[in-house]
This record gives sequence, C-alpha cells and structure tokens, in this order.
Amino acid sequence: MRAGDRKGHLVFVQEFLMAADPDEVAATFEALRDGMRACEGDFPAGEEGPGTVEPMTVAEVGDNRYAELTTMEEAGGRASWLLHNVLVREGPVLMTLQVVDIVMG
Repeated sequence: MRAGDRKGHLVFVQEFLMAADPDEVAATFEALRDGMRACEGDFPAGEEGPGTVEPMTVAEVGDNRYAELTTMEEAGGRASWLLHNVLVREGPVLMTLQVVDIVMG
C-alpha cells in the first residue's frame, strides 16, 4: 500500500461537546475516564472480537486528558477496527472524540 492510499478503509469521526458547571464537568470527566480504564485489556471473540483496549498517548491539551485505542477483528474476520477514543476537559468544557478506521480484507 502506498502512503495516503485509503483503499479498503472506512474512516469516520464522532464528537461530543458539553459545557456546564466546572465541578460537574470535572466529575463527568473522571467518571468517563474511570469507565474507559475499566475496559482496558484483552477481550475474547463474541459478537465482535477478539480485541484489546490499551491507553494511548494524546497531546498535552486541556486541564485533563485521557485516550485509549481499541483494536479488534470484525466477526468473521472480514475487517479489523481501530477505535481511537480521546477525552479532554478544559475548565467547564468537556469533549470526547472518536476516530474509527475500519480496514477491510
């Protein structure tokens, strides 16, 4: 595959943004981060999988940040998924971003 060749890839982005009381936003960030951490590790094949969830480095942005990468096979092995999940808090603003790259074949 040549650099920039996206043949066989489906890429999409999902974003969520909220603004509220800074204490509420901080608590929401912590709850989401803790939930993401609880899912780390390997998971067996089921409806999807097998796969793994691991922490991922994210640029130093915002007051708090956390990111992880989920890598899994699609049921039947026709595709693999890379799900990049990023959580960032800056004062009273919380953003989550998910970039998904599905590779067919």
